Amino acid sequence: MKRWIAGVAAAVCVGVGAVWAQNAPEAIGPQEAAVLAAACFNCHGPEGVGQGPIPAIAGMPAEQLVAMLNAFKANEVPGATIMGRLARGYDDAEIAAIAAYFAGDFE
Repeated sequence: MKRWIAGVAAAVCVGVGAVWAQNAPEAIGPQEAAVLAAACFNCHGPEGVGQGPIPAIAGMPAEQLVAMLNAFKANEVPGATIMGRLARGYDDAEIAAIAAYFAGDFE
């Protein structure tokens, strides 16, 4: 009986893994990253070059922007207004793609 349960459990895990692998998201490409980054233009200006008191994010190293967005997402930035709520709307792959876009990594 125990062997049967272990066999069924293994089969389920293999089946779930195969389905997940088939449905795993592809890496986000430059066009999708540009669409995601366009939402940032509203506050950070055209192409993220900065606008008034809102800082420029264009040309920022991807690692730095990822760290900043994750800090906003985790509500670790004191005095943040809207960025925490915006950052929580993106998953890790989308944050990485946005950061790569502004860092110029897709060029």
